[in-house]
Amino acid sequence: MKTLHVVTCLACLAGGCGSGAAGSLDGKVQGHEIAVKEAIFIPLPNGETFVAAADQEDLCAIMNGQKQPTSEMNLLEVYLMNWNGSAADPLVTGPYVTSRYINAPGKWSYSLMFWTRGCIAFTAVGPNSGTITLENVGLAQAGGQTQLSVDLTFGDAHLSGHLTATYCALASAQGTACQPQ
Repeated sequence: MKTLHVVTCLACLAGGCGSGAAGSLDGKVQGHEIAVKEAIFIPLPNGETFVAAADQEDLCAIMNGQKQPTSEMNLLEVYLMNWNGSAADPLVTGPYVTSRYINAPGKWSYSLMFWTRGCIAFTAVGPNSGTITLENVGLAQAGGQTQLSVDLTFGDAHLSGHLTATYCALASAQGTACQPQ
């Protein structure tokens, strides 16, 4: 059984992006909601695609460690993989079932919701069930956009909505904005 590769929000990713129409998410998870200001997607070397949506701007710079989150940040991370049984195939549109494990060929997703204060991440909460529906697969280049619908259940809380994520390149080296000086 292959375990989905899960990367925490302040330790992995890079680029630069902008958003005016990043979408919206409705619902609260343990009292936290995300008033989406920006959404990004990053193709990862293992074939997964990482999507993040937060209530902060400059999300690509935050995710790659080039900038610290300002004050408090609420963040949804989504990992998508189209698993053929031995490797990842390119993403295709359609529903991706939420699971912590990839145990058979199929379209899989894994999500986490974080809330932070500056560089300190408090609680990563994963959903009990749900589906991420990929509506459009963006090009892996500047200006590309990936669109998806979110329908996740976290215990008795529900998070749903639509995101338009802008392409963000994976950094060759992690920044140091959140490392102790």
